[in-house]
Amino acid sequence: MPTTTQRVRVLVGKDSASGSLVPIKPRITAHAECVAWIDDSNELRREPLTVEISVLREQYGKVCGMLAFFHAAEVTGQLTRRGGKHVFKATDVKPRSLNAAFKRVLEEIRPLPVIEDESLGKLKFNSLRNLYTKRVRFGGEPITLEIDAYSRDEAAGNLATAKVILKDSAKWAAWVKKFIATTLLKETNAMWREDMKPLTAAQLAKQVALRSITVCEKHIELYLAAKGELYGGHWVQLFVSDRMKLLRRDFFG
Repeated sequence: MPTTTQRVRVLVGKDSASGSLVPIKPRITAHAECVAWIDDSNELRREPLTVEISVLREQYGKVCGMLAFFHAAEVTGQLTRRGGKHVFKATDVKPRSLNAAFKRVLEEIRPLPVIEDESLGKLKFNSLRNLYTKRVRFGGEPITLEIDAYSRDEAAGNLATAKVILKDSAKWAAWVKKFIATTLLKETNAMWREDMKPLTAAQLAKQVALRSITVCEKHIELYLAAKGELYGGHWVQLFVSDRMKLLRRDFFG
């Protein structure tokens, strides 16, 4: 494969250098084995990619301990194939990439563990989506609870928020029902039933229900599913503050 110069945006990576022994030379190559990356064509690639970055000897220990988790880091360099794998030799790394690499200790980049919570029980970590999931009862109905977890600190904060929401699930369920009966009813009849008889609030309530909640650092995402082809197979996605203020509404899927 010819050598090409391009930018690579690294989404997820893992450290592949031990860092236990530091050779005595001015610059050393640190390695990160990436499991997902985006090329210049903005295409998601999942074949293994090794990123090699030359660093000063005194920085090597930090890099080996913290380089492993680039989140949306951009680097420029030479892309080649070596031993059946893509190898990207970096010639330029954006400052925010190094800042992100130096920000966390090695413990931070290890896979997040299963959470054993007193009230929620066991929550398993989904490494592909960077979140914890759990089936729970919400307002008397079963839904999927998802907790964003791009770092341990974020996971802990979002878990605390999730527990508060579950404690107040009756209020949240009432808020969802009110949204369906008012705002969503108006949008449904105007956007999705232009040439049909308008639905009543009672009719819409029987066709739309909350299916999952994703707790993020700055907002809560509520996902409503409809029966049949009411929204052409789309889900209703609500972005809500932790005080139940609607921030945005999308149809997606």
